[in-house]
Order: sequence, then C-alpha cells, then structure tokens
Amino acid sequence: MERKTFIHNGVQLSYFDSGGKGVPLIVQHGLTGDYFQTKEIFPNIDQRCITLECRDHGHSDIGPINELSITTFTSDLKALMRHLDINIAYFSGISMGAAIALQFASRYPKMVKELILIRPAWELKASPINLEPFKAVADFVEVYGCQKGLEHYLNSEAYQKVLLQSSDNANSLRNLFDQPASNLISILRKITTCEPNATPSIINLNKINVTSLFTENDYLHPIDKAKSMSQHFERCEVIQICNKSKDKQQYINDCKRVFLNIVEK
Repeated sequence: MERKTFIHNGVQLSYFDSGGKGVPLIVQHGLTGDYFQTKEIFPNIDQRCITLECRDHGHSDIGPINELSITTFTSDLKALMRHLDINIAYFSGISMGAAIALQFASRYPKMVKELILIRPAWELKASPINLEPFKAVADFVEVYGCQKGLEHYLNSEAYQKVLLQSSDNANSLRNLFDQPASNLISILRKITTCEPNATPSIINLNKINVTSLFTENDYLHPIDKAKSMSQHFERCEVIQICNKSKDKQQYINDCKRVFLNIVEK
C-alpha cells in the first residue's frame, strides 16, 4: 500500500488508501502510533481500508503545536474524506483513534455507517487517569532527556505499576524514549489532557451502531472504558478480544474477525 500525502490548513499529512470495494473502512492509530499499527488488523478481503497518520505521527508534519488535539485530528480526517470524495464510511480506531472516531461521529454523523472502537482509552472526559503513564514519560524526558530518562523510568514505580499488569503497554511506553524529544513532550501532554468532545446524544439520535472491543489486563485501556460505552450508546455491543501481551496474533485475528462480521453483514 503506497503512502500518499495531501495538504490541510498548510500542514502536509500522510495517509494510506488500499483501494478496493465497498464502503471504506477508516482505521485510526493510537497515540504515537502510525499506519503500521492499523494495517496489521485490516481484514483480509478486497475491502477499501484507509488510515490517516495524525499530525506528528508517522510521516505527517506537526503543524502549530498549540493546535495538537483530538479535535484537530478529527478535522484533518474530515478533510481527507473530502480530498478522497468519500461521503460515508465505517469508522474505527485504536485507543486515541477510537476517540477520534467517536468525535467524528458526533460532528459528522451522516458520514458514519458504524463505529468500531478498539481498546478505547477515553470515555467522555479529558485527562483519564489511565493515561497518566504517558505524562510520566513526558516528565522523565523533560528532566533527563531520552537516554537517561529511560534508565530512570525503568526503575520507577510508575513503570513497574504498568509492567505488572500489561507487558504490551510497558513495551509501548519504553519505545517512546526512542523518539525525538523535541515534540514528544508536547504531544504526550497535550493529547492526554485534551477534551475528546464525543456527544452520545447525537450518535444515538442518528442510530449509529457502536462496537466496543476490550481486553483483560490492559492498563492504558481499562475494561471499564469499553464496557461503559454500552451505558452511553443505545446501539452498542461490547466484545472481549485476546490480550496482545498473551497472544498478539490472536489479538490481530480477533480484530479482523470483528471487522469482517460488520462489513460483510
């Protein structure tokens, strides 16, 4: 799948479009993720799948730092839809990507066929406590830099607390220290504290089906975030999938199966 770019509000953004048939499936990556996080769960059929790499993720430019937010990422995604002349799609996302999908459905409900939320990290409020580990990483990088910061972080109570519950989460947090420190601090702090701006009443009014996927022992994406979706959305199904720390391939297969069941029904 070839990487392509387009310009929105003066910022060059990278995206991937598989081509293919049917209503497109938009799958958005998580915080500090990119297209490689989403492509592994694309269904193995001739389904058109698209991922926009958010600002300062993958090969997309950062743009003004003060504009970094889930709201900006959602506006960029709407611009991509317009650029590709797409009027309706299935919307999905992992962690932060799930928050983007929810906000998109709240702002542009007529463009959303269904929602598939994979391991949501946000519910309806900013600064959820489960995202505190990202802020801790930002603090260590700010004080010590990336190399020394990692050494101190691995010996911290904050890291050990995550590692005890989820080796996959712990590995993701360790990998953050490999990224350039220049923008890492800003994006971790700004995104984890911004408002998700999801509006359940609009999604319910438009009768949008919501599928919420969760795994056990996932510190950054606790079960209650996924299960609470059924309290907010009238047409919601909550499904447990395999934990990545236990069996990554089964996790991938579970995501693919859910996508197939939705796009082929």
